[in-house]
Amino acid sequence: MPTKKTAPPEIEPVEPVAAPLPAELPAPAPAAIAPIPPAPLAPPPPPVFPQAITKPGKIQAIAILTLISGIVSIFYGLIWTISLLATIICWPIGAYPITLGVLEIIYAAKLLGSNPRNIKPATYLAVMEICEILFFNPFSLTAGILALVFYNDPEVKAYFARINGQA
Repeated sequence: MPTKKTAPPEIEPVEPVAAPLPAELPAPAPAAIAPIPPAPLAPPPPPVFPQAITKPGKIQAIAILTLISGIVSIFYGLIWTISLLATIICWPIGAYPITLGVLEIIYAAKLLGSNPRNIKPATYLAVMEICEILFFNPFSLTAGILALVFYNDPEVKAYFARINGQA
């Protein structure tokens, strides 16, 4: 069955209606009560950032000496391992220097970081460095002695106390 199409109905135009205006405007405020001027805008408070703790030079020296000592220890450990594996001895004598080197590099990376937290003086690493003279590594001996001397400095002790939240 065909559907019949019809035209849409005509819409009548609507005339705009004017809104009535108030007959009288409100009276201004009495002269006794003066309007309050707006307050000037105050500058925003400066952002509060935690104070950066400056590293003493001896901390930087400990970190750099420990990093270099770690690299040298790994090198010495590899030399010992390769030289003894080529002989009949086959002792894993290079395990101590390699392990110490890895520990030293990890500790030095923490000390050299931009925001060190919860780091304590690693006197055990300094003693292990001194013991590495048994592997004919004079650099670790020197680094260990200097680290122990620097750890006893009052400025270094105060720095470690600050970064660990004890001061």
